[in-house]
Amino acid sequence: MSPLSQEFLESLNRPKTSQPVLPLDARTQPPLIVVYFTASWCGPCNKLNLQRIVGLRRDIHWMLCDVDENDYSLGYCGGRSIPAWLAIVNGKPQQLLQMSDDAAICKWLASLPT
Repeated sequence: MSPLSQEFLESLNRPKTSQPVLPLDARTQPPLIVVYFTASWCGPCNKLNLQRIVGLRRDIHWMLCDVDENDYSLGYCGGRSIPAWLAIVNGKPQQLLQMSDDAAICKWLASLPT
């Protein structure tokens, strides 16, 4: 797997969800997906060290959800505040994490199965 590009990291700082949403198919999806719920106006989101967080594990397929463009998605996943993180392991959503502490997020990511 190639390292994350600078363009990708910058896109996390300027969230966009203009691409169509496709249904997840457990037969073809990556085994570990993390959805990052954020918004451009979110102060705690903007203070996160995303390079550290995203660079922690190369086996994670990252997805971004801008809650301004998809205002129903976070609530559908049981969340009420951002930043929030949802791991999908082998097609099964895990408990939503709502947190802005870099160290705690990294610890949570490290605890996810490989």
